[in-house]
Amino acid sequence: MPEPSDAPLTPDLAALEREHTAVRDVEQRHISFNLRPSAETADALVVAIERWKLAAVLAAEVASDDAEADFARRLRTTRESQGVTQAALAARAGARLSGSSIYKIEAGGRRATVGEARSLARALGVSLDVLAGGDGGLVEHREGE
Repeated sequence: MPEPSDAPLTPDLAALEREHTAVRDVEQRHISFNLRPSAETADALVVAIERWKLAAVLAAEVASDDAEADFARRLRTTRESQGVTQAALAARAGARLSGSSIYKIEAGGRRATVGEARSLARALGVSLDVLAGGDGGLVEHREGE
């Protein structure tokens, strides 16, 4: 079995599921017969677990990136449909936002916090759901706030 560092960046989910089933079967046999796994089996379990963790992290990052991009797109589309500039939106929203901050959020350079998103939604006269569309790729707070 390959080392976790050899795992592809985009895991083959079907292969991971087969591997998971095989490892679970081995684990169940050892539990059923009260056996201690060999060093090779234990190593295989560790490698498989590391690969599953990597797959979970990558899947979460993809979902998070998609939500963040959706929020940025909705913010820009809503702002532009109202004919509001980034600077004017920043002035309306307050919340320590500048035109530059809004540019970075819309360009995907940084995430809006939940508080900033609420301020932006209020300033645009829409609900937070309109901008976020679910979790919206928001972060709870920014360090130092």
